[in-house]
Amino acid sequence: MRKSIIFLIVVAVVAATTFYISCLGSRHLVFHVTLNEPDGSVKTYTVDVPVGKTATLTVVYKHSVIRLDVKDIIRVDDRGFHALWSELPDFGAGLPAEGAVEVATISDTASDYRVTVTGERDFKSLTYLMIPLNRYRFYVDGKLVLMPEVKKTGRVDIEWKRGCLLWQR
Repeated sequence: MRKSIIFLIVVAVVAATTFYISCLGSRHLVFHVTLNEPDGSVKTYTVDVPVGKTATLTVVYKHSVIRLDVKDIIRVDDRGFHALWSELPDFGAGLPAEGAVEVATISDTASDYRVTVTGERDFKSLTYLMIPLNRYRFYVDGKLVLMPEVKKTGRVDIEWKRGCLLWQR
């Protein structure tokens, strides 16, 4: 009887330790969506996306001035969000118009313009403000994970979280 209790305790400790160690290594991109509805109500929801040690976040949206899609490419890791480049279909009002802009360089590719970030563009979290025209699409490592239907206005707050236990979040 005593040996079986000791065996059960050992198994429980090993199982708990294995779970805790695997939980420590888990990482998530968490999208907090807030949508203001035409009737004055507010709709909120969260999308939690498990990821590896690093991830690529791609945000595609219709630019509100030129009305063409813009693509932001962002690397995500334990240090935060790192803006890499934006792809622009055209130079238009509100878009960079010179070869070097503050912390970026602009290159002409076959199909679009690439604004490559050359300065420090790191963030602990990201927020995107939205209107219906923008039609935001959020991709993680190439997979579409969020495409909020915005009827009036909204925002998406994005966080990088480690761990799966309540006190780690």
